[in-house]
Amino acid sequence: MTKPDFMTKMLNDALAMVPDENGWMPIYTAPLTGTILIATLINGRWDVCEAHYVKWKDAWFAPTDYGDDEFSQPLHPSHWQPLPKPPVKP
Repeated sequence: MTKPDFMTKMLNDALAMVPDENGWMPIYTAPLTGTILIATLINGRWDVCEAHYVKWKDAWFAPTDYGDDEFSQPLHPSHWQPLPKPPVKP
């Protein structure tokens, strides 16, 4: 890779980490640590859901009431954002 190509890639990678005006970032920039986040899915229309990455399955899943991912299908999100902080007690 030439130096200009490397610099272009570095710049594009850095820009991908900057949220758009609504806070969405490309899914490939999401943490792969099991952290629950908000994800967007395109299923004929835009959907928004909670999701987390399961490393041993190499896939994204919606959290279940059962505490594991055996009962859900893998998700294929395109974008993500962190969950907002909970409200502060008055």
